[in-house]
Amino acid sequence: MPSRRKFITQLGALGIMAATPSLSFQDNKLRTHTIPSSGEELPVVGLGTWQTFDVGTSEAERAPLKDVLTELVRQGANVIDSSPMYRQSEKVVGDLSTQLKINNKLFMATKVWISGKEAGIHQMNESLGLLQREK
Repeated sequence: MPSRRKFITQLGALGIMAATPSLSFQDNKLRTHTIPSSGEELPVVGLGTWQTFDVGTSEAERAPLKDVLTELVRQGANVIDSSPMYRQSEKVVGDLSTQLKINNKLFMATKVWISGKEAGIHQMNESLGLLQREK
């Protein structure tokens, strides 16, 4: 069972949304911005995965994170931010969002933390695999 402190940390992103409704909500609707190149609307608030999603494979470690992802989508948000530098976070997000059948509802952003074109392409493909995404 995760500690109280860790659980509170895991819910931090959602807490920020609730604590700052003027930044996140307008007329009880989650605020969005449009991506110019695609026209896709994305919420202005997302969920970061640094440290929070860097957990092992046990159900005790992952259950609270399932709740976080479920609540994120229930509240109308869908942006997930991760990075290969966040150790297990990409894999955990991919595993849990696939188990919850919400992977395709999420807009996942990650980073490239390596030098060189070929190495960068390899790292991006590796991230896609861990996140269980095609794009």
